[in-house]
Amino acid sequence: MTVARRYQQRGDNNQYIEFLTKAVDVTPLSAGLHLTLGDAQWQLSNRPAAAAQYKLVLELEPDHADRVRLLNRIREVDAAAPTTQPSAAPK
Repeated sequence: MTVARRYQQRGDNNQYIEFLTKAVDVTPLSAGLHLTLGDAQWQLSNRPAAAAQYKLVLELEPDHADRVRLLNRIREVDAAAPTTQPSAAPK
């Protein structure tokens, strides 16, 4: 986390995300790390990746203090996702 924050302070977003991802990989049961990574992805407009992290936060801590904010962001991403409609079967 310390290294990730240093990259964030320098404005190196790619390295920031990379080191946050490494921190999550080392501690996958940390809702706080998933939240930090999700927020970083959200700020960089990588909404689907952020929503995936937010879902993990809520799986790990269903009553998380930021539950409403996370659910709203997940819904926003889900609403923006293109829906695939089944093609009509030829008769």
